[in-house]
Amino acid sequence: MMHAVIEIGTHVFFAALGFAALFAVSAVAVGLRGMRRGH
Repeated sequence: MMHAVIEIGTHVFFAALGFAALFAVSAVAVGLRGMRRGH
């Protein structure tokens, strides 16, 4: 029982980590693109 909870927790943690990484990369890309286009 406890093992399943830990396993689900790690999956959720890595999924959140992946989404955060994608969000950060896209935000940086949009920021660099905006800076180049604006100035």
